[in-house]
Amino acid sequence: MDKNYSENPNTQGNNDNDMYGCRKNWLEGVKRHFSNVGFAYFIFFLVYYGVQMFMGVFANGLFSAGVIKIENKELAAVVLFALQFVPTYIISFPVLYTLVRKIKVTPVKQAHMTASGLTTTVVIVGFLMYGGNIVGRMLMEFISIIMGTTLSNSVDQLASGGNFLAVAIFAVILAPVFEEMCFRKILLDRTLVYGERNAVILSALSFGLFHANLYQFFYAFLIGVVFAYIYTRTGKIRYSIGFHMAVNFTGSIIPMLVMKNLDMEKLASKDPAVVLEQIQTPGFKIYMVYVCCILAVFIAGLVSFIRVMRNKTISLDANGAPMTKEEGKNVTYKNIGMSLFIGICIATTILLMVAQAIVV
Repeated sequence: MDKNYSENPNTQGNNDNDMYGCRKNWLEGVKRHFSNVGFAYFIFFLVYYGVQMFMGVFANGLFSAGVIKIENKELAAVVLFALQFVPTYIISFPVLYTLVRKIKVTPVKQAHMTASGLTTTVVIVGFLMYGGNIVGRMLMEFISIIMGTTLSNSVDQLASGGNFLAVAIFAVILAPVFEEMCFRKILLDRTLVYGERNAVILSALSFGLFHANLYQFFYAFLIGVVFAYIYTRTGKIRYSIGFHMAVNFTGSIIPMLVMKNLDMEKLASKDPAVVLEQIQTPGFKIYMVYVCCILAVFIAGLVSFIRVMRNKTISLDANGAPMTKEEGKNVTYKNIGMSLFIGICIATTILLMVAQAIVV
C-alpha cells in the first residue's frame, strides 16, 4: 500500500539540509506513487486490447462458422459488438480497479455546475473537438503521403457503415461511462493531491494515448483536459460522462443520420450533371444544415474559449502547487510504470498504422 506522500515536506526538518533531504525523499515517494499508477494502466492497456482482439476474432469466427445465425443485420451487429466489448469491459475494469485500489485516494470536493457554465462548456468542447479533429486529419494525411498509402479513420468508417443501434449502445452509452470512470474518476482521485495542473494533463494525455489512433488523439486530449477540469472542480463524474456521451453522439449518431441519404461518390463525380443532381436532393440540404451547425458551434466555442482564457476564469492550483513544473514532469513521467504505459500506447499506435499500410 502507498505511504502518505501528500504531506508537505517543506514543513519538516530543523535546518536547510534536513528540509532538502525531506523534500528529496518526498519526491522519490511521489515518483513511486506515479510509477504504481502507470504500471496499473500499463497492465490495463494490455488486458483491454488483448481481450478486445481475442473476442473480436472469436465473435467473427462464430458468425463465419454459422454457430450464430441472425438474419436481422441490425440485431447481428449488436450481438457482434456485445460479444467483443462486454467481455472487454467486464474483465479489464476489475483488473484496473484491483491494481489501483491500494493506491492512496484523495476525495475531490463536490460542487455543482451553473447553467451558464454548462452552456459555455458545451460550445468550448465543440470547438476543441472539431479543432482537434482537423489537426489529427491533417497529420494523418501527411503521414499517409509519407507512407505512400491511405490510412483510414475508424470514426469515419463507423459513421458511414456502422449500425445505428450498436453504435448507440456501445459508443454513446457504455464507452463514455467506462472511459470516464477509468481516466477521470480513478486516475484523478489518485493524482490531484500532487497538483491539479499536473493531474489534469496526465488524465487527458492518458485518455488520448489510450485510443492508439492519431486521428482521435488530438481532440481526445483536448476534450480530456476539459473533462478532467470539470471533475476537478465539481467532484461529480456524471458531468464528464454526460459531456462525453454528447461528444460521441455528435461524432457518430448524427453523422450516420446525415450521411444516410447522401451519396458521396456522386458528389465526387467528374460529371457536373451528376453532382448537380445530388446537390438538389434533400439529403444534401440536410448535410449543409449540419455543416452550418458545426461552423456555428466552432465559432461560438472559439469566442468562448478566447474569452475564458483572457479573463482567466479557469484556475488550477489556486493555492499553489506542491511541486514545480519541472519536479512534476520528473516524478510523473520519468518512472518505470508510466514509461511502460506511455510506451505501449505509442508503440501500438505506430504498429497499427504500419499494419494498416501493409494490408492496404
